[in-house]
Amino acid sequence: MFNKKGLSGVITTVLIILISIAAIFIVWQILKPTLKDTAGSITLECAKVDYSVKALSCDISAGNSSIQVSRNAGAALSKLVILVADATGTQNSTEVTTNLPAELGFGNYNVAFPAGKNINKVSVGVFVTKADGSTENCGVVATNAVTCSA
Repeated sequence: MFNKKGLSGVITTVLIILISIAAIFIVWQILKPTLKDTAGSITLECAKVDYSVKALSCDISAGNSSIQVSRNAGAALSKLVILVADATGTQNSTEVTTNLPAELGFGNYNVAFPAGKNINKVSVGVFVTKADGSTENCGVVATNAVTCSA
């Protein structure tokens, strides 16, 4: 009387694949504008940056602190910014563009600081040279608590 037939396995599989492709297309159309806007700000140069800092010596009475910055392998440097701070929030920074540490090397840098203040934090900000020759600010890549007393 009634000839009952269901969907064959092949047709079911084809329908599932088509629905999946349609879903991927819809999600892609939603995400594409966001990814397109942010793709230019993502670079690999800053991902290659790996540094550590430590205070070698601090002669606060003379208003100077000597900070050692060690560098692992990574992107080509164009500038370091060394920031020292005390517990009250007083900060001072020094930009370093010469004698930058070589890969797997270190450099010692003096940062002026008001006499009589106790430095308790050192941070290093890094600027790298990208493949096209432009400079990119990678932000603060290392921060260490230190003990430098007057």
